Amino acid sequence: MSSSLVYIALTTARGGLRNRLFLAVFFMGCLMLIGLQFFAGLSMRQPYQVSMAYNLAAINVMGVLLTLFLGVNLICRDVDSRVIQPTLAQPIKRSIYILGQFLGLFCLIFIIISCLGICGAVGLYLVEYFHPNMGSFSWLKYLWAVSSQILGLSLLGALTIFFTSFASSSILPFLLSCGIYAIGLTVKATKEFLETPYGQQNFTPVVKKTIAVAYYTMPNFSFFSINQQAVYNLPIQPYQIFFIIIYWFLYCSTLLCAASLLFNRRDII
Repeated sequence: MSSSLVYIALTTARGGLRNRLFLAVFFMGCLMLIGLQFFAGLSMRQPYQVSMAYNLAAINVMGVLLTLFLGVNLICRDVDSRVIQPTLAQPIKRSIYILGQFLGLFCLIFIIISCLGICGAVGLYLVEYFHPNMGSFSWLKYLWAVSSQILGLSLLGALTIFFTSFASSSILPFLLSCGIYAIGLTVKATKEFLETPYGQQNFTPVVKKTIAVAYYTMPNFSFFSINQQAVYNLPIQPYQIFFIIIYWFLYCSTLLCAASLLFNRRDII
């Protein structure tokens, strides 16, 4: 079972790395991050904050695009090319196949964000070199911010695998993943706004209940963002990192279990 899981994960990771569109977008992102010095020059008073904010935002945007592109095509590509049929004809459980796809996607996300983070660190170092009297970066907080993005993007990857486990094409999983991701980024801020006096007075109970249900059921992707602490050199509490890891593990486990149950009911062979 373990050898089958490793084989599926490695096959998924190798297939993603050989994709030409993936490589083109990835190298474009690396060039953007290395050219960070240009964007830092747009702000003479806060070059460090501007460059750090741009760095983390660029990594997140490139990571989201690549995760969606890779995630929605994993199972659909295998089904359309009929590669999945000889795989599942072997004594391999479909839950192992789902888990192997997720682990392979997680490896791809880890490689993508790590390389983008290294390129971003080079860009930040150049900013620090050309602006020596403007302050300094907190490299540890930058590392934590990039690491939390890996967890958030892998949760997005688990979400795409969940949708592709029952969808026959990649269009529906892509649209659903984009919609859920947009909700997950804004639901926390929306809930906090509704709890203000203005929100309490101007929104109906139905809206408040809907937002509350979305807050407790939808994946909260803003929970994985500690960019503000890295940009403004604010303290990061240890319990925050702990809760991020626990939240990621529980939500990914739930999505993958649900994906396995739905995929077991799917007629493929």
